[in-house]
Amino acid sequence: HLLNTRNADHVLSPEETIAVHEKLVEINQDSADFFWVMVNTGMRLSEGLGLSLEDVYEGEPAHEVLARLLRA
Repeated sequence: HLLNTRNADHVLSPEETIAVHEKLVEINQDSADFFWVMVNTGMRLSEGLGLSLEDVYEGEPAHEVLARLLRA
Protein backbone atom coordinates (compact mmCIF):
# COMPACT_ATOMS: atom_id res chain seq x y z
CA HIS A 1 0.00 0.00 0.00
CA LEU A 2 1.39 3.37 -0.97
CA LEU A 3 0.53 6.32 1.22
CA ASN A 4 0.25 9.79 -0.27
CA THR A 5 0.22 8.56 -3.87
CA ARG A 6 -0.76 11.08 -6.50
CA ASN A 7 -2.09 10.82 -10.01
CA ALA A 8 -3.04 13.27 -12.76
CA ASP A 9 -6.29 14.16 -10.97
CA HIS A 10 -4.24 15.60 -8.11
CA VAL A 11 -2.46 17.96 -10.49
CA LEU A 12 -5.25 18.89 -12.93
CA SER A 13 -8.97 18.45 -12.52
CA PRO A 14 -10.81 16.73 -15.39
CA GLU A 15 -12.12 20.15 -16.45
CA GLU A 16 -8.61 21.63 -16.42
CA THR A 17 -7.27 18.67 -18.40
CA ILE A 18 -9.88 19.23 -21.10
CA ALA A 19 -9.20 22.98 -21.15
CA VAL A 20 -5.44 22.42 -21.54
CA HIS A 21 -6.04 19.88 -24.31
CA GLU A 22 -8.40 22.21 -26.18
CA LYS A 23 -5.86 25.05 -25.98
CA LEU A 24 -3.09 22.76 -27.21
CA VAL A 25 -5.28 21.72 -30.17
CA GLU A 26 -5.44 25.41 -31.15
CA ILE A 27 -1.64 25.67 -30.96
CA ASN A 28 -0.35 22.31 -32.23
CA GLN A 29 -2.23 19.04 -32.78
CA ASP A 30 0.85 16.86 -32.18
CA SER A 31 1.39 18.48 -28.77
CA ALA A 32 -2.28 18.04 -27.94
CA ASP A 33 -2.15 14.36 -28.90
CA PHE A 34 1.02 13.81 -26.85
CA PHE A 35 -0.55 15.55 -23.83
CA TRP A 36 -3.68 13.39 -24.15
CA VAL A 37 -1.66 10.16 -24.31
CA MET A 38 0.42 11.18 -21.31
CA VAL A 39 -2.59 12.14 -19.18
CA ASN A 40 -4.61 9.05 -20.07
CA THR A 41 -1.86 6.44 -19.80
CA GLY A 42 0.04 7.70 -16.77
CA MET A 43 3.33 7.42 -18.64
CA ARG A 44 6.29 9.33 -17.35
CA LEU A 45 7.71 12.01 -19.64
CA SER A 46 10.74 9.89 -20.54
CA GLU A 47 8.44 6.98 -21.47
CA GLY A 48 6.29 9.19 -23.68
CA LEU A 49 9.29 10.76 -25.37
CA GLY A 50 10.72 7.30 -25.95
CA LEU A 51 7.70 6.08 -27.93
CA SER A 52 8.32 5.16 -31.54
CA LEU A 53 5.82 4.78 -34.35
CA GLU A 54 6.19 1.02 -34.01
CA ASP A 55 4.94 1.33 -30.42
CA VAL A 56 1.79 3.04 -31.67
CA TYR A 57 1.02 1.27 -34.96
CA GLU A 58 0.73 -2.48 -35.51
CA GLY A 59 1.66 -3.74 -38.94
CA GLU A 60 1.84 -1.40 -41.88
CA PRO A 61 0.00 1.92 -41.40
CA ALA A 62 -2.32 2.98 -44.21
CA HIS A 63 -0.85 6.48 -44.42
CA GLU A 64 2.07 6.53 -46.88
CA VAL A 65 4.19 9.01 -44.90
CA LEU A 66 3.93 6.96 -41.70
CA ALA A 67 4.76 3.78 -43.58
CA ARG A 68 7.88 5.45 -45.00
CA LEU A 69 8.93 6.70 -41.56
CA LEU A 70 8.63 3.22 -40.09
CA ARG A 71 10.87 1.83 -42.84
CA ALA A 72 13.53 4.52 -42.26
